[in-house]
Amino acid sequence: MRVLVTGGAGFIGSHVVEQALQAGFEVAVLDNFSTGKRENVPAGVPIVECDLRDRAATLKAVCELKPALVSHQAAQASVPASMISAGAITGSVPQPYRSASAIASRQRRWVVANESTFGAAAP
Repeated sequence: MRVLVTGGAGFIGSHVVEQALQAGFEVAVLDNFSTGKRENVPAGVPIVECDLRDRAATLKAVCELKPALVSHQAAQASVPASMISAGAITGSVPQPYRSASAIASRQRRWVVANESTFGAAAP
């Protein structure tokens, strides 16, 4: 089964990639490398450099890769930064959900996680 990990070059996403590979899945990564690093992606894993804010590019990548499952790990890890410009940051609300509609229109299974939702900005 092919798994697409958005944000797969980031800290959490790269760990998801490694675990999926160890479990025997075929994995691809979609990342804009705003904070992720290419060296976090294991050798041989296909990488699509794409920003989730670009709905057309996201849909194109999903159509080309044809993943059976999407694990959405792309996010802005900084709660304060996401609150300052919520509409402009990939991992903030509601942007992933716009691209999610592109993904969901082609997918039956996908996982969304965002560690930023489990904290609060410091005063």
